This record gives sequence, structure tokens and C-alpha cells, in this order.
Amino acid sequence: MRILIVDENAEDRDRIGRLLDSALGTQQLTLTYAGNRDTYTQALDSGSFDLIITEHALSWTEGLAIADTIRERLPGLPVIMVTRSGHERLAIEALRAGLQDYVHKDGLEEDLVPAIWRAVNGNEAKGAAEVGRRRLLAEVERQAGELALKNEELERVCAELQSERELLQTILDRAPVMLTLYAPKVETFTVNEHVERLTGWTEADRAETHVLDLCYPDPDYRAAVLAYRESLAPGYRDLDMMTKRGDVIQASWANIQLPDGRRMGIGLDVTESKRAERELQQSVAEFTALFHQMTEGLVLFDPQGNLLDMNPAARAIHGLDDLEGLTRHLSTLGDTFELFDLESDRLLSTDEWPIGRVLRGETFARYEVRVRLSNTGKTWIGSYGGAPVYGPDGELLLAIVTLRDITAQREAEEALQAYMVELEAVNDANRMLLREVNHRVKNNLTAILGLIYSEQRRLGQEAGCTSEQIRCQVALGDLAERVRSLATAHSLLSAHGWRPLRADELVEAVIEASVPAASDAESLVLDVIGTPLSVTPEQAHCLALIVGELTTNTLKYGRGADRLHITVELGLEDTEARFIYRNSGAGYPEEVLAGEGHSVGLGLIKTLSTHNLRGSCSIRNEGGPVTEIRFPVTCKVT
Repeated sequence: MRILIVDENAEDRDRIGRLLDSALGTQQLTLTYAGNRDTYTQALDSGSFDLIITEHALSWTEGLAIADTIRERLPGLPVIMVTRSGHERLAIEALRAGLQDYVHKDGLEEDLVPAIWRAVNGNEAKGAAEVGRRRLLAEVERQAGELALKNEELERVCAELQSERELLQTILDRAPVMLTLYAPKVETFTVNEHVERLTGWTEADRAETHVLDLCYPDPDYRAAVLAYRESLAPGYRDLDMMTKRGDVIQASWANIQLPDGRRMGIGLDVTESKRAERELQQSVAEFTALFHQMTEGLVLFDPQGNLLDMNPAARAIHGLDDLEGLTRHLSTLGDTFELFDLESDRLLSTDEWPIGRVLRGETFARYEVRVRLSNTGKTWIGSYGGAPVYGPDGELLLAIVTLRDITAQREAEEALQAYMVELEAVNDANRMLLREVNHRVKNNLTAILGLIYSEQRRLGQEAGCTSEQIRCQVALGDLAERVRSLATAHSLLSAHGWRPLRADELVEAVIEASVPAASDAESLVLDVIGTPLSVTPEQAHCLALIVGELTTNTLKYGRGADRLHITVELGLEDTEARFIYRNSGAGYPEEVLAGEGHSVGLGLIKTLSTHNLRGSCSIRNEGGPVTEIRFPVTCKVT
């Protein structure tokens, strides 16, 4: 048998040769080897063969191309292809190309010789081989088809698993919950990115120190956490976790068992919700305390008009010991209460009640009605306020009504109004009496001035007046000026209802009343400057006498000057009034400044300042005489 072996691998060529020598014997066998294109072409051109065995993978061609060439040049010459890297698809292609058989190099010892025998064993054997080859081809194609379907299904499943894995990883990385994966005894512990975002413990931190040691630094507390994780107790448990920043976050953790024996921890950051819960509890406690302790009545209704609650003050006002037995809906409360309009005494429908108005969305205060309790006949006047409470979406959550029993207040107001009418009548009588008294005092002062002037004229008309008469005449003139100052103050006080009087208005009025009596009135200039202040009626009379006395002296001792200038400065230092009177006339004599000279007018000024005004008086010369008086202010400065 002449066989051509085409294979670039010398070891494989020798292996096939030894296998054929051993199986067929060297007497019956002639082997030709071709390891490259040239030796293959020479062998094919120079000799004839009964069988060709070729490797599929050749550097210069492939086994299928050799089969095509043999089929064209030497029809019917059987070809067997051997390969080390073949697969089912290659086998199908080889059989379709007309090869008699296909043998994998891993099975040469078992499969090559039978394949040779089938390829060269006569026409009958060839027919049987062809049938076998076709059956083999069909079976291989069937198995290859099934394998292709399985491969496609496997690829689809792998793609789905990869997609699911990527989805799961995305959920683990981006889920806004803390997730941990750990084995029993917590030897390995994996956390998702949300744990790192919340706690700040990085992967480098967790590589150096176990994450449980970082988050739970207290050994006893950490031991309790480990025991809880190992127990797989159902539900959530609140745990305090230490962050890298040094603060504590409150977390709620649950643990579940996975099918592969590992455990998963699911944690929620409840720091803000816990804070909100504490604030809500505090608010509820404060509202509850306020609800029960406030003296004003408070009534709560739901949006459907059902009575929810009354605080103790509201129950007391309504004459109720408790709410037991009280029908709770607004439409039926008319069986227990009757509300009347205060003006017309008209019975109000429940829609007109305070709560009816609130349920319609009204907000109001001081809605006063008369209330009657049907079963006892108790009646009172209530002042109601009301407001609806809306949720974030604008829906009505609660209707609130406040109330006060103002029966006593209304009775007191009526009594006060009656008293005020009576008091006004008394005040009218007092005002009339005061006007009469003021009128009589003014007339009396005018009469006194008339008597003084009359006596002064009588003395002036007598012939040969003595020095004593002249002194009396001067004294009467001084007395008249003092009475005129008092009359001026009295007139101002009467016009102001005997209330505190502005000092600057008083000073100007007294000086203007004194100046017309002087012959040189047109040569006088008056300036009142400084801070306005108020004086009491008693202080006004004293200040009027002082200003009148100073003005009289100014006019008396300043005669002959071209123009007299009077300046009055008013000021306030803390609670002490400062009054400074100065003029441009001759200054005080030295003996008067030294306290040696005697002056009735100056003595009167000092007495009024120190005793009546309870202040002080000083005099000096600064371009003219200066008199400074200080006294405490006893009324509001205007």
C-alpha cells in the first residue's frame, strides 16, 4: 500500500509512520513523507498513491485545499485529514469537501488504522464507508447543531448573568443604603460605597484596621454589635456609628442569611429622621402641655366636622365634665348647644357657628355670640376665634376654634361705660367749677392789681411826698409786678388745664407781660434758647416770680442803654433743670456778689430757688449780670 503523509511536524510524521509500520507491516507498506510545498508537489507529480494522509493546519496551505486538489487531479483517491486543533465544525467541512475520514491526533492509535481500512477496502467497503461517512456526517452535524444551540444559550445566559452582575454591582455602588457582605464570625467584611460616603472610612483605612473597629471603637459596644450580627435576629436595630470626622451617625441595621452561607447587612442612616422624631415628640409634648394648661378654650375638629377634642378650659366654659355621651358631629351638636347673635338675639344655624365658618376656610378673631347649654340652661357670652390648618398639598387637615367666656368682661364693660357716663358728668361739673374758680382768681388778681395801682397813684398825687411815701410807692410797684407775674402763670396754667407747662412759653409770657410797663420797652431784645422742658404748676408759679423779678431789675438798672438784650437759656442735665438769665446791662455790684449788699428782689429769688424749687441759685458777671438756677425736674420733659 502506497501512502503519502503530508505534515510539517517531523515528530507527527514519524509517529504516523511508526503507527502504520506496526499495524500493517513494512512488506505491504510504502510510505512517502512531504513536509513542505516542494516535497508535496514532487511526490504528487512523480508517483501514484493508494491513500493520502494530510494535516489540516499547514503554513503554506490547509488540508481542505489539498483535498480539493486531489479530487480534481486524482478522482477517487481517498484522503484522510488529521489535526490537533480541530473541532466539530472543521470535521463537517472536511466531510463535505469529500475527505474519506477525519481523525484527531490525540486519537491516532485508536482511530487512524480503522479509518485507513474503511478508505481503501474495495468498492463494497467504500460504499459502506460512504454510508458510514454520511451517517457520521449527519450525526456530527446534528451534534454540532445541538452544541451550537447550547453555545448560543450559554452565551445568552452568560450575557444575562454579566448584565445582572453589572446591574447588581451598580445597585451596590449607588444604592442610598449601607450594604455589608460578610462571612460568619465576621472575618471578611465588604462594604459598599455608601458606607464610605457616610462614615468617611476609605478602603485604605479599612485595609489597616477592621471596619467594625473603626465604626465601633468601644470594645463593649462592638462586642454587642458582633453578637447582634451573628444572631441574625429579625427586624432592624439602631446602632451608633463613629465617622472619620469624629461625629456619630445613627443607623438602623438588619441582617439576612444568603444561600451561599454568607450574610448581608442592610443599614439606613436615620440620624435626620431620629432628630425629626425627637423634635416631633418635643412638639407633641409641648402642644399637649399647652393644650391642657392654657386658660383659653381650644376645640379641634377634623375636616369632616367631627369633634376631636376639647381642652379642659373649653370643657369648663361649655359646662362639660368630659366628652362622654356628646355626639361628635357638628350637625348634631345643635341638640346640646344653642348659639345666638348678640345684636338680634337670632338663633344661629350650625353653618353660622364658629366651627362652621372655619370648615368653609374662614379665619377670624373675636366672633362674639351668646351660648346656651340646652340641658342645663346655662348661658354665657363667648368670644371665638378660628383658623383652618392646611397640609403641604393644600388639603384641610384640622379646624381649630379658640374661645373665651367674656360674660364678666361684658358686664364689667357695661358697668364701666355707665360709670364713665357718670364720671363725664362729674368732670363736666368739675371743669365748669374750675373755670369759675380760675375766672374768680383772675378777677381777684386783677382787682388786687387795680388796688395796688390805685394806691400807688394816690401816693404819687399827694403834694410834698415824704421819703417814706416814695419808698412805699416803689414797693407797691414791685408788688404789682410780682402779682402780674403770678397772674400770667395762672392764665397759662388755666389754659393748659393745670397740666405741666413748657418753661420757655412761661418765660416769654412773663417777660412780655413785664416789658410793656417799662418806658423803654421798644429797646429790649429777648432770646429764649436751649432745650425745652416742662415744669409743674407749683414750679411754674415760682419760676414766674423769679423771671418777673429779674426782668424788673433788668429794666430798672438798665435804663439809659441804647438797647437791652435779655437771654434766657434752658437746659437739662440728667434729671436737673438749668435756668440761666443774663442781660446786657450793668453787672452786679461787688458787695452784692460778695453777699454783703441787701436786695429784697435778690433775696426773694434765692428763697424761691432753694426752698420752693429745692434747688440752688448763683450769680456772677459775664459782660453783664448772670443768674443761674438749678432745680430737679419732677415731670416729663417735652
